[in-house]
Amino acid sequence: LDANYTQRSRQINYHAISENRDYNFDVTGNYKLGDSLTRDQIDLNATLNPTKIEPIKKYLSTVFSDMSGFATGNLRVVGAVNDLRYLGKVQLTEGRLKVTYTNVVYKIPSATFDFKEDQIDFGSFTIQDTFQNKGSITKGILRHPGFNDLDFDFAMNTNKLLVLATNNQGNDPFYGNVIAKANMSLVGPLSDMQMDIEAE
Repeated sequence: LDANYTQRSRQINYHAISENRDYNFDVTGNYKLGDSLTRDQIDLNATLNPTKIEPIKKYLSTVFSDMSGFATGNLRVVGAVNDLRYLGKVQLTEGRLKVTYTNVVYKIPSATFDFKEDQIDFGSFTIQDTFQNKGSITKGILRHPGFNDLDFDFAMNTNKLLVLATNNQGNDPFYGNVIAKANMSLVGPLSDMQMDIEAE
């Protein structure tokens, strides 16, 4: 880590490199201290080559758990510290996550995520269940003003995929493993998300 502070501009410049096997990245940026009229500002550029995605778990843990995988690409984080913008494009490999509501674990062999102003466009990609069945994510948009007030717009279809893997907890009307031909959507804000499944 190299860093220096310029008093006149009230700015800290920094450069960090990690060549760890799991966290391989190069980060360059600055942190500008605010005053009575302005907030502190960040401008960070990260090159990921590749690095584990664990740091984003906390933002999505309500919907997805057991997240893992490696990200490669470029990501810029810029703006006031209370209103950061995430911009860039990242490729995910060896991805894995569990959908909290259905308790199903999916693998994501490869996908490209486009970080835009206040949203991430996950695009379309293939998912795979533990029985090697496959499905397609046909839409994946996460709206997030600075990773606050998350709002989801996801759609998936499959001819055969594990869509439910729950145990009997005593108060669940439906439980067990369900493999189905299905169309599924996950839409709405985190506080009032709607999951619709049409299966046969």
